[in-house]
Amino acid sequence: MSKKALILPPQMTIRTGHLLEYYNSFKTVQRYFSRASEILGIDLYKDFFSDNEELINESYIGRCGIVCITCGLVENLKIKLEDYSYISGPSLGSITAGYISGVYSFEVTLKMIVSMVECEKKVFPGNSYGNYMFYNIPQEKLLEIIDDTKELGYYVAPCMFTADNQMIITGELEGLEKMGWKVLKGGGLGVHIPYSPPAHSSMMHDVRDIFKESFMDSRQFKEPIIPNICNNTASPLFHGDQIKQSLTEQYTFPVRWTDILQMLKQDGVTHLDIIGPGKFLMKSMEFTNVSFDITSYLDINDFQLEAKSY
Repeated sequence: MSKKALILPPQMTIRTGHLLEYYNSFKTVQRYFSRASEILGIDLYKDFFSDNEELINESYIGRCGIVCITCGLVENLKIKLEDYSYISGPSLGSITAGYISGVYSFEVTLKMIVSMVECEKKVFPGNSYGNYMFYNIPQEKLLEIIDDTKELGYYVAPCMFTADNQMIITGELEGLEKMGWKVLKGGGLGVHIPYSPPAHSSMMHDVRDIFKESFMDSRQFKEPIIPNICNNTASPLFHGDQIKQSLTEQYTFPVRWTDILQMLKQDGVTHLDIIGPGKFLMKSMEFTNVSFDITSYLDINDFQLEAKSY
């Protein structure tokens, strides 16, 4: 029997009306939004699907909404975790993976996200930092441009190694903008991601420490139904304490998504089920040197086809 992995989406930029079709199409998604609203004490549907994009993307609203959609889609597919060897996802996807694999409750998932945002804003209340997605340029060249930009006195660092010719880079916005010109001259392109703190980097040590003390230290994590994967080491996580440490420490290290794909391949995984929302992970797979058989559930048509197969 071939080995499979279940892949969940990261945080993404939310636009007005974005992803509304998932809510309108699936009662499972609606139920998760209702549960989240009770836990958070807000109307998550109203806030997540509002026209206030800054509120959505710069607060816990966006992250909690994405988790609700992902969990609703997984439930709608009637997925059996026992059919998979691993569950994983970059950044926010790893938090969702912990819930789906039974490590903690849905309430703890949402409260973890709220705590993270509060800790991030406490240390980085302004908007002088940010994140850029650079693509169509080799990672090796991007690392050279990072070094050149650091020599100019700016803090910039890898946030996520997404594909062989892609990388999310975090740091001072002015430095990232200067990087953008060099990337453009090298034939690449850059897109600003509206999220302010210098994510997954050494500048997040204070955030990590506050988050650990104020939230993680008081939580007990259960053993996962199937192994999770550490974002910053690409190592399998078989125990709750390992997942707890990984979710805490990933604040200060880049997400090594390409290494995770390599690890899965080397361990004999041949098939990935990629769950939405968003098509970022699916698109990035086109630019990696590893290949899998992939089933994607990224838009409404994918779920309609699955329904016909039952």
